[in-house]
Amino acid sequence: MQVHVKLYGPFSSMSGRDEFEIQADGDIICVEDFISLLGKKLPQLRRSIKDVDMDQFLKQRILLAINGMLCSDKLQFIHDGDHVKILSPVAGG
Repeated sequence: MQVHVKLYGPFSSMSGRDEFEIQADGDIICVEDFISLLGKKLPQLRRSIKDVDMDQFLKQRILLAINGMLCSDKLQFIHDGDHVKILSPVAGG
């Protein structure tokens, strides 16, 4: 399967690019496995997800959208041809 990935903010800066394709075996992959796969491609991300609770990571450290819909469920499926956007949560004051 092939997934189109678009990175924003610090994720784009840490990877040195803002768009790429990711390949995975099978026709679907869950978000948790996708993040792990992404960590193999982006060493800086791998360091930030090492030994972290994935539920907490998806709710507090990252915004992930699959085909334009926000997702914080590590068991949500990503399918072949999906578009995934990854950005940082924004805080202001």
